[in-house]
Amino acid sequence: MLCVLQSSCDITEDSGTEANLEVFLVNGKSTSVKVDPFYRTDQVLEAVSSQIQLKPDLTYYFNLFLEKQDGEEQTWTGWCG
Repeated sequence: MLCVLQSSCDITEDSGTEANLEVFLVNGKSTSVKVDPFYRTDQVLEAVSSQIQLKPDLTYYFNLFLEKQDGEEQTWTGWCG
């Protein structure tokens, strides 16, 4: 399981800006990955897998889960896919 903390940046379709996503792994570690804000879920998963140097053939044994943080409150929104 990989948990993605929702990025809080306002991006327009023409901005060409990358979004930073904080990804938390099941072992308690985290990593930050830069992705195009218009990537599909599978593209984000592939970028994260590459960032943590996971073998490509193991990528789809994992899923992304989104966690929204609003002030002090954290909400799990479930599987992204």
